[in-house]
Amino acid sequence: MITSRDLAKMFNRAHKDVLTHIKSYIKIHNNLQGLSEGNYVSGRGKRYKQYELYGEAEQVFISRLTGFSRVPTGYAERVALDTIEQLKGIKLLRQYKVLTYRVDGYDPISKSLMRLMNLHIFTRNRRTRKGSMRSKKNSAALL
Repeated sequence: MITSRDLAKMFNRAHKDVLTHIKSYIKIHNNLQGLSEGNYVSGRGKRYKQYELYGEAEQVFISRLTGFSRVPTGYAERVALDTIEQLKGIKLLRQYKVLTYRVDGYDPISKSLMRLMNLHIFTRNRRTRKGSMRSKKNSAALL
């Protein structure tokens, strides 16, 4: 178990920023397991809010705060890929390496790639074009 205060110390961030990060994540992923809200008493006797994280929630936030944008063992990604496997009746290879890039899932039987999209990918900028060119190279490498 780790608290939000411990996370703030580990990554040299202000505790209020870590709280904001956790709250914004909870709004999007409201079914995250291993997260409870609590309080702590400061040296001056004042009560403040903190979160206690354990198990999956602990992994998610440590990974997110280290600066990785892609978390291979992220809860939402695992659930999404498990759902795809169940619906299609397939078994995906997770974080499959294609050239210098890793795709979220790869079905070797149908030779199809699974890539989960984050909301920030839908912004229009120059990286979108580079990303589509990279996808063409990755597809060609599989054939």
